[in-house]
Amino acid sequence: MALHRSIIRQGTTIIDKQDIKSMQGYRVVILSQGPDLSLFTHPSVLSRLAFWLVDVLRDRIPGTTSGLRGKKKSLPFVVACLNETTDTYMVVGVTGALDFGDVRKNEFNRTFLAARDKCHTETKYASFDMTVLELPQKDLKIFLDALCEGPDDDDT
Repeated sequence: MALHRSIIRQGTTIIDKQDIKSMQGYRVVILSQGPDLSLFTHPSVLSRLAFWLVDVLRDRIPGTTSGLRGKKKSLPFVVACLNETTDTYMVVGVTGALDFGDVRKNEFNRTFLAARDKCHTETKYASFDMTVLELPQKDLKIFLDALCEGPDDDDT
């Protein structure tokens, strides 16, 4: 129950302080301070926070319109948390859904790997999920910029 309270407390703080930034096709949250910071350095807890934000903000933040047909889509969330002990960021990416019960495949794998390769940074995989990376603190901005550029078309 304490974990759930920490997720709600951190998520509420993120929303109240308007810490969600839009970056070219993504919503980004960077955690660098707070009483529960060390808790969110664990990929599963950080992922739960990201999914909580997707669920809570589903009705507050409208989807974006894309393509010629005007099809609505929800922007994916990227959440990063500073690990002060190791001077690294744990980064997770989750896809959003416009409606409750709408299940979407997380297609960040290729995008995350391409961004990692573009920024030539040392990364660690924190789980089997390729949308979870741990990277040096100094390389977070480079990684996010590379993520926003997207994968090269010739990498397919």
